[in-house]
Amino acid sequence: SVTSSQNHHNRTPGFNSTGYMGVERANSKSEAYTSCIKLNGKKKHLGTFPTAKEAHDAYIKEKRKVLP
Repeated sequence: SVTSSQNHHNRTPGFNSTGYMGVERANSKSEAYTSCIKLNGKKKHLGTFPTAKEAHDAYIKEKRKVLP
């Protein structure tokens, strides 16, 4: 059995222009990417990274820490 939060994180992501879950462009003029994760209804910013892959890696690392 899983919690509602765990179930939400296991869903297939919707459309994301970066191609990575938990990642978005920092802004339209920047080549930087931000990573964030939603936990218990609150959005947690994980940082800004030079590539989408690095931002996604931070997302996965945090996800593994908080979700068994």
